Amino acid sequence: MDGNESRIQNECRDIKEGDIVKWFELYHEGIVKNGGLGAVLQKREIDIGGPITFIQYEIWRFQKNDIMIFGPAEIEQIEETNN
Repeated sequence: MDGNESRIQNECRDIKEGDIVKWFELYHEGIVKNGGLGAVLQKREIDIGGPITFIQYEIWRFQKNDIMIFGPAEIEQIEETNN
């Protein structure tokens, strides 16, 4: 087993740059404080050493017209519908 096989990531979804997502601001208890729609501008993989790689997403929040950083637990991929 090489080093890449033992790496653990804190997300398993296939969210990529350009995707439209639902974002959530959470209280410390995990209760949703605020939410809305946004676009993924950048996906960052942060290697802190050891077996864990943290993932962060830079999201342009449409309603607030700003850019915020969210973790995988704070965004959801939007299901595309075929009309």
